[in-house]
Parts: sequence; C-alpha cells; structure tokens
Amino acid sequence: MSGRNEKASESAGKKASAPTTEEQPSGSRLRKHDEEPSEINAKRPKTTDGNLANTAPLEQFTSPESNIQVANGYPSLKSILDLNEYCWIALFSYLSLRDQLKLAGSNRNISEIYKSYIRNRYRHIDEHVTANIDETDLAHLLELMGEKVISYESPLDPQSDGEQHLWLLSRRTRQLQHLKMTFRRRSGTDLLSLHQLTSLHARLHFLNTESYTKFVCNLVHLPCLRKLKLEAPNYNGDGLHMLENLEFLEVGTHPGFDAEKLAICCLKMKRLRHLNIGKYIDNLTVENFRVIVRNCRNLERLAFGEHLLGRSVPYEIICQLPRLKHLQLWHSDSIKANFIEGLVNKMGDPLESLVLIGYELRSEQVEHLCDISSLRELHVACDTVPLGGLLKLKNIEYLHIDMPDITNDQLMELLKGCPHLSVLSVRNCNLITLDFVRDATRFWKQNRSRPELVLSVYLHDSSVNWNLVWKFCNDRVIRFLQGSLRSSILINQELSNRN
Repeated sequence: MSGRNEKASESAGKKASAPTTEEQPSGSRLRKHDEEPSEINAKRPKTTDGNLANTAPLEQFTSPESNIQVANGYPSLKSILDLNEYCWIALFSYLSLRDQLKLAGSNRNISEIYKSYIRNRYRHIDEHVTANIDETDLAHLLELMGEKVISYESPLDPQSDGEQHLWLLSRRTRQLQHLKMTFRRRSGTDLLSLHQLTSLHARLHFLNTESYTKFVCNLVHLPCLRKLKLEAPNYNGDGLHMLENLEFLEVGTHPGFDAEKLAICCLKMKRLRHLNIGKYIDNLTVENFRVIVRNCRNLERLAFGEHLLGRSVPYEIICQLPRLKHLQLWHSDSIKANFIEGLVNKMGDPLESLVLIGYELRSEQVEHLCDISSLRELHVACDTVPLGGLLKLKNIEYLHIDMPDITNDQLMELLKGCPHLSVLSVRNCNLITLDFVRDATRFWKQNRSRPELVLSVYLHDSSVNWNLVWKFCNDRVIRFLQGSLRSSILINQELSNRN
C-alpha cells in the first residue's frame, strides 16, 4: 500500500478511536486499522487506483467564503469560524440556552447564524426557559428575537420574579399575543403597552381588594384581549364585567369569587364561548344559572361545581344552552337524574365531551350517559364496570375511567369496541397486568382504524411490571404510560376561529 494510503488509513483509525457517548452494542467487535474501512469511508467510492475518492463537497463542512486547504481527502480548518451554518446549528443543539447566548455574544458572525437558529425555536418562550435564565440572558434573547416573540410564560408560584421582566417585554416584544405571569403589584404602563395581547394568564397576590379591582379594570385598555385566566385568592369579581369583549374566562380557582358578580359578567359578556367558574363559588342560585342560560347563548364550554350548591338549585337548566359542546362538572354525591336526562336529550349542537369529576356514579347512571352517541371524550368514575354502555360510544376518542374492578378481558373488550380511541386513561386498575399490554399491542397493530393512529394508554395503580413493558409494546403503534392523564383534552384546547 502506498504511503499516501497509509496516512489516510492512519487518519481514519484515529477518528474511529475517538471517545463517544454512545455505548458499544453488545456482541460487536472493535475495528482494526488493517481490516474493513470505517463506516464513513465505506460509503465513499474508490478511484481507479484504489484510493478513496473525495466526493463530499467542502461546503458540507465549511462556510463557502472560507479559504480551506485539503489534506489527505479531508478539509483542513484554520479556525472554528470556518464551520458552516449546518455545523453551528448542530453545536448549538448541545448547549443550554444560557451557553448559546454566551457563544452568540462572542462573535458577530456567530450571532447572525444564531439568529437564524432561534428564529422559530423561541417564538414561544415557556416557563421551562424563563425559570433557568436571568434578566441579562432574557434581554439578550429578546434583542436577538426582536418582534418575533408572540408568547411568553413565567412560573406562577408566589415567589416568582417574572414580573420584574415585564419592562423588557414591553420594549422588545410589541407583537406579544400571550402572557402568563405572577403579579404582586398593580401593573402600570408596561403591561398596558402590549396592545396586541389577546391572552392573559395572571396569578395575583395583592395586599388589599382595591388592588385586585384596579388591576382588572386596567385590562380594559388592552383592546385585543379575548382570553383571561385569573387566579386571584380572595378576589370577589369587582370590575370584571368591564371586559365585555372576552370570549374565554376562567375564574373561581380560589374561594372568594361572588356569584352576583359572575351574573353581572354574564349579562355584559355576550361573546363568551368558554366559561370556567371553578368549584368554590358557594352562593350560586337558580337565578344565577338562568342569567347564564339567557345571556350566554354563544357558550360552547362550561365548567362548574355543584357540591356547594343547595339541593333545590336546578343546575340542569344549563342543558338548554344551544351551542354547549363541552361540559365539566365537579360533583359530590350522585348527580341529579334530571341533569343526566337533560344531557341525553339536549337540543342544538351535540355534546362532544363530558367530564364528571367526583364520587363514583352508579352503573345505571353511566349506562344512560353513554346514550349520548356524539361523545368524543368522557371522564367518569363508576362503582362497577358498565361495559355494555361504554361499548355504545362508537365515536369516543378520549376515554378516562376510574373503575377499580376492571379486568384485562374487560379492558380488551373496550379497546376492541372503540376503534377511534387515541387516549385511554384508567385509574385504580389493580387487576390490569402485563398480559393486557401484550394483547393490546398485538390487537391495535392489526386493527386500528387508521395506520397513522397511535394509541396512548395511561395505567394508574396497576399490577403491570413496567420493567418488562418494552418487550411487548411498539411506540409507533401504542404507548403505555404509568400514571393517569391529569386534565381533559377537548375542553382545554384553544378555541377555533369562527368565520
């Protein structure tokens, strides 16, 4: 072999011996320099004299304007700045955001490449990002992103200091549409300068009720605001009715919100499509529910609790809402028969999701609820397994059940009878074992309604040996997850735009 080839072989050998983070597969043998070429060299064609051809274009590794010399078939880089954009993006992917920003700040050319890398990556800045950077890092990130940031979220815990960054957002992200933040003082011009804001999720921690009212009243100066999630301990609802253009409202996550203030909101907010009043409002009356039904004719989603209501309050009248598609109810004892009957016979738009959170229902109640054939999502607990009723849900896509007596065979029957399932969450299923995992994987692989449909199965408090699940499941067909799905799906999706 020629001296030139010996040098190339020596160079390839050094590359093969470089340290790597991947484990060596069991049963494999180490390559020797005088045996078969490396995997990279094996893909390169040879010239007529047997040497490896240098067919890879230099621009794959380097920037086109760099002056690169080639030695032994490999590009010789004078500095790290000769790397092209593809290589820089790969390098950035290994760094934390803080390290990325430091690297980008070290050189103008690197900064320009980094701008193209983050152009879409950080349009939505979530709390996982904001919890791990300081004000200096955030200022640098916003400077690079400019007006491209449309969503910003910081942690909602009481000790969060995200509010102190609001001045940066007001100066660098004038196109911001969504904001999630904890407020401990009444916001001034910084928040109100975000004129494009359409969605606000705010947790308020103020010292007096007057501060709550002034904060809420100031939101009227945000002309595009349509969605408001408000977590405010001891806020009674004063001033909220002024936000007449809201389409999405969530309040009542803490005690203190007044039912009469809610009724005034419903009188004023004619565009409401989503209303979640939580489970802590304790003075709701029949007249309050009548106000909701009479005035919120566009309401598509409603969530409320009945366990603090008086027995004489006819909350079943909400079934008269003509556009109601998604309903969530926190309940204590068995729910009213009139309520179930009203849901089954509901007029107007068909009900698509029903979320019942609370004590176990009786089998006959669940059976009757399953007569709502339009349901795409159901969340229910039952003292037995009403399999016959559940199998009537031919359109079901998301099923959350809490039925401690359910067995492998019953769960398999449910799987076979619901061909459109994409999420199955089962709580307190101590009788479910690894046999179900095996049988469900085989069945779903051969019988799913669409080839691209992947089923996610959550099993909470089961008898499955999770160390052996990998032997049977196929993540491209069906995924098994330990635990349960915490929240429902359809009622929490973004509202669709109306024509």
